[in-house]
Amino acid sequence: MSALKFICLIFLVTQARSSPIQPKNTEYRLPDGAVEVNTYDIELTLKSDVFETNQFSGVAEVLFKNMKETNEIKIHANKMTFSEIVLETVDGTQIGLQNEGNFEIDSATDILTLTTDTSLAQGIEYRLRFTYEAELRTNEMYGFYKSSYVAADGTTRYLGTTQFQPTHARKAFPCFDEPFYKAIFKIKIRHPNQYRADGNTVGTSVVDPQDNTALITTFAPTPRMSSYIIAFVVSDFTCSGGAEIEPGIPHQVCSRDEAESTREVAVNVGPNLTWALEEFTNIKYSESTITKLDQFAIPDFSAGAMENWGLITYRETALLWDPLESSNRYKQRVETVISHELAHFWFGDLVTTKWWSDTFLNEGFATYFEYLATAEVEPTWGMEKQFVIEQLQPVLVSDSSVNSQALSAEASTPDQVSGRFSSISYNKGGSVIRMVAHFLGAEGFRNGIRKYLEDNKFGSTTPADLWRALTESTTVLPTSVSVIMDNWTYKAGYPVLQVKRNGDDVVVTQERFLISGTPEDTEKWYVPISYTTSTDSDKFLDTSPKVWLNPLTTNVNITDALKERDWIILNNQQTGFYRIDYDDNLWEKIKIALTQTGFDGIHELNRAQIVDDYYNFARAGLHSYSSFLELIKFLKADSSYYPWYSAFTAFSSMLQRTGDEKIRAGLHEYIRELMVVLYNTVPFNKPNDDDQIYTHKRVLAVTWACNLEVKDCIDNSLAAFGTYRNTATRPDKNLRSVIYCNALRHSNDPGDWEYLWEQFGTSQIATEQVTILSALGCTKDDEIRKKYLSLSINSTSGIRQQDALSVFSAVYSGNPDGVDLAFDFLLENYEDIYEYYASMNSFRNLFSGLANRFTKKQQTDKLSDFIENTPNLPESVETAARGALSTALNNLEIIEQFEKELSQYFNVGSASSAEPARLGFATTVTTLMVLLYKAF
Repeated sequence: MSALKFICLIFLVTQARSSPIQPKNTEYRLPDGAVEVNTYDIELTLKSDVFETNQFSGVAEVLFKNMKETNEIKIHANKMTFSEIVLETVDGTQIGLQNEGNFEIDSATDILTLTTDTSLAQGIEYRLRFTYEAELRTNEMYGFYKSSYVAADGTTRYLGTTQFQPTHARKAFPCFDEPFYKAIFKIKIRHPNQYRADGNTVGTSVVDPQDNTALITTFAPTPRMSSYIIAFVVSDFTCSGGAEIEPGIPHQVCSRDEAESTREVAVNVGPNLTWALEEFTNIKYSESTITKLDQFAIPDFSAGAMENWGLITYRETALLWDPLESSNRYKQRVETVISHELAHFWFGDLVTTKWWSDTFLNEGFATYFEYLATAEVEPTWGMEKQFVIEQLQPVLVSDSSVNSQALSAEASTPDQVSGRFSSISYNKGGSVIRMVAHFLGAEGFRNGIRKYLEDNKFGSTTPADLWRALTESTTVLPTSVSVIMDNWTYKAGYPVLQVKRNGDDVVVTQERFLISGTPEDTEKWYVPISYTTSTDSDKFLDTSPKVWLNPLTTNVNITDALKERDWIILNNQQTGFYRIDYDDNLWEKIKIALTQTGFDGIHELNRAQIVDDYYNFARAGLHSYSSFLELIKFLKADSSYYPWYSAFTAFSSMLQRTGDEKIRAGLHEYIRELMVVLYNTVPFNKPNDDDQIYTHKRVLAVTWACNLEVKDCIDNSLAAFGTYRNTATRPDKNLRSVIYCNALRHSNDPGDWEYLWEQFGTSQIATEQVTILSALGCTKDDEIRKKYLSLSINSTSGIRQQDALSVFSAVYSGNPDGVDLAFDFLLENYEDIYEYYASMNSFRNLFSGLANRFTKKQQTDKLSDFIENTPNLPESVETAARGALSTALNNLEIIEQFEKELSQYFNVGSASSAEPARLGFATTVTTLMVLLYKAF
């Protein structure tokens, strides 16, 4: 066993043993097939003082068919006080309950077990009625919770809103809270008459006959749907309407009234995206039987958006866009997030994963279509290309760990279920679906998807249902889609293809790609391979597979691939979910080709692929960092956005991996020289806001130029910020984040920070507030940074709880020395941070974000000491800290070799002379063994 593999093994055991310990045989799932739910009748009452008491009451009646003879009913509920529970047959015959008056909910599983006096017969319908009181949540953004905003007149306004995915509907009403249990929901809300109530379906409001200060809003019955996509909002919002989705199906965008002017993009794009999705799926929105489409911008919202059928909810920055003040990037975010949520109406709402183990059936499709549908509406944005660098390449990195999960992986506890909402389900799910679309061809894929939806509408599915429908739509594959996709679905990771020249032939083999460690078994995949050679460079546009690599064979031979040809590149436009490593001869041919005029016809996405693949080969020790830096010198002549995006991602990773100032200086100079042409093609003061990719490239280049201390960039930023302070004229909306950040980074006047902080407090534009929050962390003034971190956990500061984590991120990423400052603040104030963050489960991200930037032994020592010597450390904090420490210790081992290589490449002397001694292997093992002992 290698030393590296031994370390990885300890990491795995440590992380497994430090996860929350549950009682043995705890069952979080409802009994399989016990009931078939028909309808819910739910009546909620919000009294006039609801936002003072933070309490509401409800009556929930569930009609269900019992499918197995039993004397138990299990149903989900969370933190409810029941005054009455009645079980009866549909003809009104009451069934006695043994635990009458003592209805206790299991605090771990949220399951309420009702035991009957007599057995319930199989196949008989029963009615279960709950009368209860519950909490309008104030310390979390899940369930039915309270949000607020400050109106233009300075008063604080409140609203009640919902977030039920994945396991939070049970916090508003008792329910069979699993996606498989679909039912028709009939909902009625009593509420104060100064508010409106909106739900999944059209609502009708009348004055409460018993209280003329209240309204009763009754919503039309929903289609058969899962509990997690039920939604309602009680607010004083106003709405803007636009084109109807279909005749008689209105579309509107709703928000606090002050944001009315920022609704236009969402109002206009919503119908267009819906029509694009209807065309692809061949299923009209109206087939849902829902006769409206509302989109609501919620001030306090933990997720980005939520696909509630008929009532989508969003963070304000994901729905509202100001044409004068919000950047092109934010506009793209608005349109792609809307596209993502609308796609869920078909993939998630109409056809739903049976259980969260297969979350990718919902989220992978929504991720894929957020780019595909937006490309139909915005054809000049290059969305198909952006998918590669924004979705596929990042998840290739996160899926290259021995700890990565498969697309389909078991999940039972709420934490495990939440864990399925990860880059694997979203990014990898979308990337694998994109790969399937390319190897099936556009027509075969579309026909298969239409069959999948038509066969399963209003139902629930597993991956087998999807692959079966796709198989029946094509005959051009080496075997069935089900067989091809088996390992892609149920095995973690992905392959790296080794491509070797053998005379004029090319021989391709595969193995699982890992950044570090060795796979426990020899995973193999069915791999679709497209390729282009030097004599047919225009064929990069053909992404259909020319050959297949079979997991049952050792290799595939591409005959005469290099006959009278200089180079071959596999995976046209990176449509396959894998990496490509060539032998030295083939890499040299590619390197030479990239230096030719027009890069010898090599497609810009394949240039991006080459950059991303080779950098990660260097990280894995398959190639050297110096050979990577030599290979990508072709970028000196490249002004394409896509390869540069991949390159800057690599450079960011490299800079995070070193604390050696000499190496950082060498790398800075290297990047500055490399990006001269790029920077000159997108000058600081020459915007072209109508060209989306030009704008993205300009922001990227200017951001890096300023970070690398390019004088032109710094001077322009300072001048623009000076004008802003003197005239209150805001800078270029697309460069605003760069200008704000660098003005504070290079300022000696504390008044600059205070001025920007004041602008945050007075702005009514959510995108501007988020931009300012990120920039405020760029200051180098330690006292101001500490003050800023303190403000992030102060509920009266104006920083919303959902944005608190971004403040930490802004501080530790704004300047290299911000890591230690933010880390010290975290350790010194963890109790206050824990109390403030507890409901958002953010500690894992907070610790991991910092630990990924650790470059010194002193940092890991301090974290280890915190874990071992802090009394009464909350379990979630300890788990997050241990996971971060494991990551950081592994990173230090990698950093040691990384710095050694770069110090030689840049000829700056020994890295160890510039920094304290790194953590050696023996120390690593010792520290981990201590943690291992403590964990057990």
